[in-house]
Amino acid sequence: MRRFIIKACLTVTLISMQLQAQEATRPSTSSITEQFKQLDRDDDGKISPKEYSGPLFRHMDVDRDGYVSLEEATEFYRKRRTDNKDAIQLEDVGEDIAEQRIGEPPLKKLPDSDAARDAAGRGQRFECIVVPGFTSIPEGMNGLAIADLNRDGLLDIVATYSSPAGSGGKWGSGEKLRVFINQGNFNFRTHAYQAA
Repeated sequence: MRRFIIKACLTVTLISMQLQAQEATRPSTSSITEQFKQLDRDDDGKISPKEYSGPLFRHMDVDRDGYVSLEEATEFYRKRRTDNKDAIQLEDVGEDIAEQRIGEPPLKKLPDSDAARDAAGRGQRFECIVVPGFTSIPEGMNGLAIADLNRDGLLDIVATYSSPAGSGGKWGSGEKLRVFINQGNFNFRTHAYQAA
């Protein structure tokens, strides 16, 4: 059992490191203008593919002129927030949060222990983060896969689960596999999946 818990923690840590690296190039909602200016190295008021080659460039370049203007970037993130109605929001998770910073995943509050004190705070080798709708699932996880399922440049998660202890292994149709589509900024939308 202890090995399983250690493997699960390491897996979640690796996922969080991948997601943090993926999110590092994405502007937070409060500083789009500031980060736009940082990316616009030649100060021409637009971002070229040489200045930002991230996977969302083609989505932000609405007028397809090969450049992203501040207006296009701002509108892209505004629209993404309003279109993201299906994303699971942090308030719905029910996990205790130790620390929250804009543009970064929230840290999960852990019970006091030696291991929790070693991993406490930002910049540690291991950070226990909250991924809304994913880290709070009560069923036991059997395995997971990380892939860009919808080819939008963001890592999505496919996970398999065991039924909760004491339920006698009873499941509803299609509940053993869950697909989480990454909406960016650590928001995941649960994709409906029905087993054949």
